[in-house]
Amino acid sequence: MQYVTPAGRVFALYQDIVRTPHLLVAGATGSGKSVLINSIISTLIYDSPARVRFVLLDPKMTELTQWEHLPHTIRYAYEQPEMVKALTETIEIMENRLRYLRSCGERCWTGSQIYVVIDELADLLTTQKNTVVPLLQRIMQLGRAAGIHVIAGTQCLLSSVLPTPIKCNFTSSVCLRVATKQQSRFIIDQAGAESFPDPKKEGKALAFLRSGADLSKFTVYRVPDEEQQRLLRWWADPAHTI
Repeated sequence: MQYVTPAGRVFALYQDIVRTPHLLVAGATGSGKSVLINSIISTLIYDSPARVRFVLLDPKMTELTQWEHLPHTIRYAYEQPEMVKALTETIEIMENRLRYLRSCGERCWTGSQIYVVIDELADLLTTQKNTVVPLLQRIMQLGRAAGIHVIAGTQCLLSSVLPTPIKCNFTSSVCLRVATKQQSRFIIDQAGAESFPDPKKEGKALAFLRSGADLSKFTVYRVPDEEQQRLLRWWADPAHTI
């Protein structure tokens, strides 16, 4: 689980996490959600754009901006109509891939994997719920075979905001520090995350990972800012873009 330089070494933990079809990252404000999501992206972009692509939805307009111009990024959106359009375009890619698989008699996409990263899912659902829920639900139900995965963060841990058709399609969940036992149970089906220390005071964030029936506790390691910038400079060089 330790981060090791030089370039090419990545978080073994985050590699394991992104093997899940869809991932929900939940926790209170300041619990480390954006740190975790950005570290996952940093891990993924050790692979080339031929293997990893992103659709980035950033309602806060601040958390994912550094990745906007990566060659891996198909679309970056932060305004509501553009985010809906991005999800619609993702469905079109998914359906094209599924038609191709059917024509070839194959069952699973082996080309580039697309990660739909949503920094704050609640913002998107509360403003465009009737439109977004069926789009997101379709991506999550059919995306696995087409190599399309959803990674979403949220701080709003209410069933009224995170409806069952969406929540039940997240095959794995990370729960960082939350305010109550009920919120912990809502995300990982048991209490415990309410006892995590405040990352701002302790200098580190703790989290539970629920994957199927397995539950594990881990420390959220941050890819250093200088390493993220090094990766961005690397991919900004056209000679490295495939």
